Amino acid sequence: MKNKTLQIEYNAETEYQRILFICHYLKNGFYQSKDFYLLPYLNFNSRVIYLPELKIFTNSDFFSDLSSNKNDIFSKPFIRKGYYYKQIIIDELKELENGKINIQDVLSQWQDISEKFFSKCQKFIPGIFDNYSGILIRPTKYGSVCSEFASETNSDEIRLYLREDANIYHLIEGILMTPLNFAGHKKLLEDFSWEEREAIIDFLINNTIIGSFSKQTGVNKKIQLRLNKQCTLPNLRDKSYLTLAKDSRKYYEKLGFPSDISIRLSPRSISINGCTIPFTKSEDKIFRLLFVNKNEIVSVDEIGRVLWRENSSQSFSLSAITKLIQRIRDKIEKSGITPSLIETQRNRGFIMKYGK
Repeated sequence: MKNKTLQIEYNAETEYQRILFICHYLKNGFYQSKDFYLLPYLNFNSRVIYLPELKIFTNSDFFSDLSSNKNDIFSKPFIRKGYYYKQIIIDELKELENGKINIQDVLSQWQDISEKFFSKCQKFIPGIFDNYSGILIRPTKYGSVCSEFASETNSDEIRLYLREDANIYHLIEGILMTPLNFAGHKKLLEDFSWEEREAIIDFLINNTIIGSFSKQTGVNKKIQLRLNKQCTLPNLRDKSYLTLAKDSRKYYEKLGFPSDISIRLSPRSISINGCTIPFTKSEDKIFRLLFVNKNEIVSVDEIGRVLWRENSSQSFSLSAITKLIQRIRDKIEKSGITPSLIETQRNRGFIMKYGK
């Protein structure tokens, strides 16, 4: 299989956009819902999201002015005062610079194994990389250890941010995740949750020929051991980092994003973290149904019965239910709460993840 070209892109603009991506995921609650540690300092841990404590974050309008649409980061990231925010962030990042980023070891290891990696992928999942001509890597000091980004979903490049402490496993995971999420115009894992997608990637690397690199491919025993043992979900389940967890909670709260969600229901309204959500009558009914059965799957049939009562068999519409759930999520997100509070359980229904 033909190898992919590799390009490196690093400048003030790429780091500025990196900060915006982090703030976007912070604003929509993704990091909080997945129990990542958001920290104002770098800890060499794949569970840590490093967001430097910039002075601009004390501006009460900053996060409200930040667009909720991730794709706007490349065009119009802020509702207003975009140039003002950009200049301040770039200037503050310059003040934080303390040496160049060096990811040469990881890149060298990748060059050694890339040809056989793509060959093994082609055998195991034929055509998985056919739509991609190359890989674009943005080295960074910030954010998660490795994450994909794209200015357009049909890009013919695999585009990754790679943090300076990343190893070869993180790079391989990112390269695999992109086509599985964005292959062609159809996301292959579109119906899966983030946890399920991570589990699939971990399985592919640890239990198939995709991860079976030998000495001949240029990966030594030490690196192979990391490939076999290091995966995202076990790290996320590890509760031993008490200091990191404490620091992270404090930082979330300092930035205005408390890690705990408080839901209050009254006969006439529903509020989340003190914010009343303007649900319609139907949305209100389903939110209350999910809340009463929190942390348990509510089937589509149950939702249909609540919406249409005795006429549910005649009026039942899966499409209408899906759209209603999405409207609920959208209203939750606009209020600064993670939309993943309500998760889709494929072919089973929906679940509200709340409390313990």
